[in-house]
This record gives sequence, structure tokens and C-alpha cells, in this order.
Amino acid sequence: MDTSRYFVLPLCFLVLSSQCRPSKMLNYRVLSQISATPAPAPLPFLEPATPSDQNSSVFSVLSYGAVGDGVTDDTKAFKMAWDASCQADSATILVPKHYSFMIQSTIFTGPCKNRILFQIQGSLMPPDGPHLWPKVYNKRQWLVFYRINGMSMQGGGLIDGRGQKWWDLPCKPHKRKIGTTASGPCDSPVAMRFFWSSNLTVQGLQIMNSPQFHFRFDNCHDVQINSLYIKSPAGSPNTDGIHIENSNNVQIHNSVISNASYFISDSVSLVSPNWTMTLPNGVCIGSLGIKNSRACVSNITVTDSIIKYSDNGVRIKTWQGGFGSVSKVTFKNIHMDTVRNPIIIDQYYCNTKACLNQTSAVYINDIAYKNIKGTYDVRSPPMHIACSDAMPCTNLTILDVELFPAQGKRFLAPFCWNAYGDNKTLNVPAPFFCLLKGFPESFPRIDTKNLNSKMSISRYFIVFFAIPLCFLVLSSQCRPSKMLNYRVLSQISATPSPAPLPSYEPAAPSDQNSSVFSVLSYGAVGDGVTDDTQAFKMAWDSACQADSATILVPKHYTFMIQSTIFTGPCKNQILLQIEGTLMPPDGPDSWPKIYNKRQWLAIRFFWSSNLTVQGLKIKNSPQFHFRFDNCHDVQISSLYIKSPAGSPNTDGIHIENSNDVQIHNSVISNGKIILNIGSLGMKNSRACVSNITVTDSIIKHSDNGVRIKTWQGGFGSVSKVTFNNIHMDTVRNPIIIDQYYCNTKACLNQTSAVYINDIAYKNIKGTYDVRSPPMHLACSDAMPCTNLTMSDVELFPAQGERFSDPFCWNAYGDIKTLTVPPVFCLFEGFPESFPSNDVDKC
Repeated sequence: MDTSRYFVLPLCFLVLSSQCRPSKMLNYRVLSQISATPAPAPLPFLEPATPSDQNSSVFSVLSYGAVGDGVTDDTKAFKMAWDASCQADSATILVPKHYSFMIQSTIFTGPCKNRILFQIQGSLMPPDGPHLWPKVYNKRQWLVFYRINGMSMQGGGLIDGRGQKWWDLPCKPHKRKIGTTASGPCDSPVAMRFFWSSNLTVQGLQIMNSPQFHFRFDNCHDVQINSLYIKSPAGSPNTDGIHIENSNNVQIHNSVISNASYFISDSVSLVSPNWTMTLPNGVCIGSLGIKNSRACVSNITVTDSIIKYSDNGVRIKTWQGGFGSVSKVTFKNIHMDTVRNPIIIDQYYCNTKACLNQTSAVYINDIAYKNIKGTYDVRSPPMHIACSDAMPCTNLTILDVELFPAQGKRFLAPFCWNAYGDNKTLNVPAPFFCLLKGFPESFPRIDTKNLNSKMSISRYFIVFFAIPLCFLVLSSQCRPSKMLNYRVLSQISATPSPAPLPSYEPAAPSDQNSSVFSVLSYGAVGDGVTDDTQAFKMAWDSACQADSATILVPKHYTFMIQSTIFTGPCKNQILLQIEGTLMPPDGPDSWPKIYNKRQWLAIRFFWSSNLTVQGLKIKNSPQFHFRFDNCHDVQISSLYIKSPAGSPNTDGIHIENSNDVQIHNSVISNGKIILNIGSLGMKNSRACVSNITVTDSIIKHSDNGVRIKTWQGGFGSVSKVTFNNIHMDTVRNPIIIDQYYCNTKACLNQTSAVYINDIAYKNIKGTYDVRSPPMHLACSDAMPCTNLTMSDVELFPAQGERFSDPFCWNAYGDIKTLTVPPVFCLFEGFPESFPSNDVDKC
């Protein structure tokens, strides 16, 4: 069969899963009259279709001021036409033929009143290259359709991505044999992106030369893609034809994609008949399990296709450390022509040299290779199946596979590793001896549950309780000078997210040469009733004078302690080893009048440095659980903090005027406020907070998640704060900046404010309480927030399907990736004018 005249395409099926299935949306379907048959027969010329709904109102972009000369910016006209049609009962947006419209990066938002037909008969194009792309616009996307429930995009027009100047950026791989990559800005826009939309029909369009992906569908369902012609030149980097993530019920047929990659994701059932593919990667399912994520791929069928001169034929690739599964995949009736790796499973995928070996892996099961024939490039074996050491591949079936060397007569032996399956017929090379028969005797636990399942924390920590303690180091200087090293440790060390925690036995003091000062030796009773304050004070005073000391709070005892201040500096480092239970007097009536009732907050560190707090469980503090005032060089890890919903002002961790604080691997649940940087600038004071990192933590059922709050009238700065890899579970304000904080009704508006700068929110995912928006960035009128960055932020409503829009006020920053929900309110760049602020004195 002569296939030289056919169009060719590389296909890749990709799943990046964060939700198993989007919720159902309104049912709309708009069809056009265009139906064409691609390869093996060439596509006929597609005549522009007229709107299929004769009763719809036509909104021509020319009527809203579009010029269509390919030079004038017609963005505003398209937006006005969209807004008008979105409110109509039945509408067609017309992009007329014989015109070329230049449009800037734009987001078309819904939901709309009824269905929309987007009829493209002319040409659409973005600015010509990154140098003409305005700085105020996001360089990661061009045309975005968000929350659209029922739309058909069709027509015989052309969408030209003008990608050549983006591909030529110094950071992109060069086109010579030995690729190199240079530094520099590298963001490139996706041409057409559909986000959180449903009941879409995209058909009859011609699109070419996108700077990055041509079409991308995120969190969509019920999508019909038909009769597309997508083309980009060989060597254009990362120009996927169709890229689909976290979407379901997607049907793709009768399309030609030439020299681009093709991606399908997340439990999509696809049959792809009569396609011809070439360069560079054939058919690929992956990369799955990146950054220890779950993969959910099943019911994929690729059939009746040709793959020519490719580095890979049919491939499944996963990262180490992922979980979930790939199952029920069939590759059938595929012809290979000089393909380097015709059949490949790679569970050790890594695109850098810095990947670590990990024990968890995506489970690959029930993969069938049927009637795969042709020739292979002898630089690699015809079959390479490298399955995980920890998670073997199972139920691999090979039937009627005949692969001959394209060069010479020498056959290469197939390679297998930890792969189980069955050769149904005698295959070529004959036979595939490396495939293990049957099923592995032992098998690790497979986590293929729905991503919405709740995370259990009951096994994470041994139970500890709270105590009202204050650690105070007196100093006359503005910033704490380097002091002696203090460490407050428990023997429990655990990582709450993302993997379940192992159990930890109580550890002996880590310093074998230190003297142990047990509170029992100083008269503590530990019955939960007797006042043991004096014994703790005596143990502290003795340890403070020793060269190296451990204060031991032994297990199986419950110690009641009054409000107490432990003062330094001490002679050397102290290890406070808490193995038992600590508690204050039971309520205000039991609190002696001579003690300060403001130290009811459980544990407070004041004017201290070089602290380590880890492995503790603390619950039900009357006010803040932990408070750090004027501290620096603090390491906080593996804490479990809990208080009931509705408990007032019970911040999990409260930080004021402190620097170099690291918080990680902690679980904070049900508090009023989870992690609070503030209240800063109170009574016109200076705030100096910098280098704060919160990472790898879980926040559950809280009124606030990660918060920065300041009073009006303050000055100074908050800078270099990073919130990274945090899971939110039904949190009312997951991300909040509040520069108008006031705990009374008598606060006055003031012109000075604490300067908030360089705040990063990375990989923050989960659900939010719909009573408040997922992001609330209220910056000062007088002092805007700057350099706020968001990447991989995905926050879904915990109740119902309705998304709340983020709120911003006078906030400047950059959206590194398209967030969920999208943040349209953040100003890009930097404010033109900027007030003076007393920042340098911090």
C-alpha cells in the first residue's frame, strides 16, 4: 500500500490527573454541516458553513469595530461581540471571510445564557512573536474559553499561531542533531484552550503553527472533535496537536494532524481509525505520575494506523513515585516503518539527570498488542518493556506481532524487566522469551481510589496536648543577635503529605553526651491534677547551666503546669524531650489571678533564635497554638495541630516580626486560622518579616488557610514568603492577604501600609468553602502588593458545582500557570508609581 501521499502525525496520550471526573454541566450541542474524511483519503476542501440555527442572532465582529487588516488590534471588538452574544437567547458570533484579525491574549468567560455558535470563516492570528506580545498579557495562553456550557466552534477559516519566532527563542532546543538549551524567558502560548467547559463541538477548523499546543482541553467533558486539520513543521517544539487533561467523554475522529504531538487524558475511550503518523514519538501514553501524582488511564484503543520513521512507536511512560493505574489499553492493526522502539513501556522516565529512585509506581495492567507488523530501526530492540521494580506490569498480551530489522538481517532480542504476560502466537522475533508468565507471587498495595477520597490522619501522630509556655530571651537590640542553640523536639517525625506516614517509636535523646534532667527528679507528680510548675522550672534552671542538657518529660504521665516563662540565654543547647502529656489549668476559673491570662496561648517563643520544633501534637489551645515573636532561624516540622470548628482565634501557627522560618510536613485541622503572618503594623508600628517558607502541609476545615494580615498605618515589609505543596480541605479562605485588618469597628483609614512583596503560592490544591472566594488579595490603596506569583494552584468548591471568582485589589504579580479558578484580577507587571516606605530599616 502506497502511503507516501498521506498526511502524517505523531500521537501521544497524556493524563495529568487531579480530579477523576468533572461534574456534569448544562447539555448543549451545536453542530455544523461540515463532515470530512481524513487519511487514508485526502481531506476535501472545506467550504465555510453557514450558521446551523436559522433563528439565532448573528453578532459579526465587524459590527463591533473590528478592522481585520492583520495589523490593527481587534481584541476589544471580539470581546464586545462575545459579551453581547453571551446574553442572547441564541447567538452566532461571525468571523467573516476575506479578513485577517489580530487578537491579543484573551479569555472568553461563561456561563452564557444559551448556546453559542462561534463561526470562524476568516483568519485569526496573535501578535507576531514574543517581542510584540504586550508585557501585561500572559505569555502562556492566547485564546481561552472558560466555563462554557454548550458551544460549537466551526468554519472553514484559518487560525495561524505564528509560532516561528517563539520556536526560535534561545531557550528552545536547537534543530541540529545535538540539541542544546539556553537560558532566558521560555513561556510560549497555547493557541486555543478550553477550561472547565462542557458540551463542546469543535469541527471543520484549520489551525497551524501554534507556539505551543494547538488545542488544549482542561477539566472538560462531553467534547466532540471532528474534521480538524492541524499542522506545524517538523522540529517545532512541544506543539501538541490536541492536549487533553482531566477530561472525560472526548470523541476525536476524522482529523488530520501533521508533524505535531497528540495527547489524550484521563479515562477517555478513544478509537482512532485510519491515521498515518510520523516523527517524533508515535503513540504515547504519558508522562504519568509526575511529582508523585495519581494516574487514571483506561479504555484506550489505537487501531488501523501507520507509524513511520519515529523514535518510538507505541509507548507507555511513567515517572517513578507516582500511583494509580493504566489499564485496558489496546494497540491493534498498526504498521511500523523503520521505527526505533516499536513497542516500549518505560516506568523509569526522567527528563533530567536529577530523578531519584522511588518505591511507588503507576500500575500497568491489561495491555494488548495485536497485529503489529513492519520494520524496526536496529539501533534499539523491537520491544523494550521496563517495568517498575516495586510494581510489576501484568496481563500484557502479544498477538500476531511481526517486526523485522529495517537494516540488514540481524534480529535484536526483545528486552523485558519485571513484566508478566502471555504470547498468544509465535511472534517475530520469535519468541519473546523475556516476558514472565502468569502473575507475580507477591504484589504491593495499589492505590487507584478516586482522588476525591478523604485523607486519613489518624495514624500520623502519637497524641500530645497543649501547655501554656513562653520561651523568652531578653535582648536590647532591634534584631535578635546570634544566640545559643535551643531545640524543642519530640521523638515523633512524620511526613503528612503526600504519602501516608509510618509509625515512629519514641527516641532517646539524640545527644548521648548530654545530661538528662527528668522533671520527675525535681518533684513532678504527673497525675494531671497536682501543680508541677515548680518542678519544670527547677529542671529548666538546672539544664540551662549545664554544658549539654536534655529536659525529659517522660511518657505515661500527665503534667499540669501554670502559666510559665522559661528564660535564657543558657550556657549551651537544650533539648526539651516531650514524651508525656502537658496541660494547663482547666479553664479561666481555675487560672490563678496572679498569672497573666494573656499567655493562655499554648506555646510562645519570644526574641529567640536557632529553634527546632518538630513531631509534636497540640490541640485545643485557648488562643494561638504556636506563636513566634521576633524570632529568627526557626525550623518547624511534622506538627499536628487541631482545634474544633468555631474555636475563636485559635491560629495554628502565628508569626510576627520574624525571619528565616521554615514550616513543613505538618497537619493543621479545624482551627479558626491555620497559618497566619500578622497582625503586622499594629498601632503604626514597623513590621519586618522575610524568608518564610511553608511546605508539604495539610490544612483542613479552617476559616482561613495561608494568610498575611496587616493593619493600616503600619510600615516596613513582608517579603520572600513561599507557600508550597499545601493541600486544602474545605477551607473558607485558602489564600488571603488582608491589609485592612481591624478587630473593632473604630479603625480609621490611613495612608501608610506595610509593603508586601515577593509572595509565592505554588502547588496549592484541594477544596474551598464556597462562603468565601478561594483567593482574596486585598492590598492597600496606598501601598500595592507586588511580585505575587501563582503556579499550579487548583482549588475546587467543596459544596456544589459553582465556582467563586477570586478577588484582588491593587495586587500585582504573575500567573505562571492557569489556576483553578482562573485569576483574572491580578495586575501584571509593576505599578507605574510607587510610594515611599520605610523598608530599608528592617
